[in-house]
Amino acid sequence: MEASRDRIRYINPKNIESLHVSKEEKAVYIALKEDMVFLTADQILDQYLGIQDPSSVLLMVDKKVVQDKSAMKVDKSFIGSVERIPLADANYLDESFQHMDIVLISLSYEGDKKQEIRIRGSSAPFSF
Repeated sequence: MEASRDRIRYINPKNIESLHVSKEEKAVYIALKEDMVFLTADQILDQYLGIQDPSSVLLMVDKKVVQDKSAMKVDKSFIGSVERIPLADANYLDESFQHMDIVLISLSYEGDKKQEIRIRGSSAPFSF
């Protein structure tokens, strides 16, 4: 699987078979276990919450807003919980927003620490 900046994938570290760094090609190769299932944002909304029309949903993964849901895929085994928060009861919002929902996807981590890959020279780590 090749991940690029326009594709956001959340991978359970338990599903990584091996990791290879090629200095010659300036690339990192991640071999994944064969039985992995990736879900798109629309599939998550449908399967976990029964939302058929995601046009009025603000999607968040681990407290971060998803900017482009069409580029997002999540390893199904990495999904800890999916919660729907309707904005209809937020009377301080303009009426045009009250039909919307916030959907919070929490990823499941073993222990208290989020898994990270740190690349020297990078200002921010890649998180799984």
